Amino acid sequence: EVDKMKYTKFGELFRIYRIKNGETLNDASIFLGVTNSFVSAVELGKKKVPKKWCKMIAEHYNLNAEEVKELEDAIQESKNNVKVNLSGSTLFQRNLAMAFQRSFDNISEETANEIINILNRGDSNGLQNKKDI
Repeated sequence: EVDKMKYTKFGELFRIYRIKNGETLNDASIFLGVTNSFVSAVELGKKKVPKKWCKMIAEHYNLNAEEVKELEDAIQESKNNVKVNLSGSTLFQRNLAMAFQRSFDNISEETANEIINILNRGDSNGLQNKKDI
């Protein structure tokens, strides 16, 4: 059995645009100004989606606002890592970021949803007491 390549959300969506427009990986590499292997690596999540690609793809395929939003969301979802700029942060903030990073792989979906809810509240005073956690 042939191994099925695992595309990112961006990779899946971009392939759909290419196929709908009768374009090959090579056609895409030409309008994006990169190699075939780079486009493939981006589709598979081995390389990050370059920032300028969203606009280039949207213009090339004449995407509407809804399709651009879908593309932006797919790019976000396809990111394999997140950089957090800790310069100017407090010791507390750095410790929080590091604790989150260390425990990230073991966070359950339920706990992740609780954390997201806490962060989405956006209260400028931060967590008031332990019952919030």
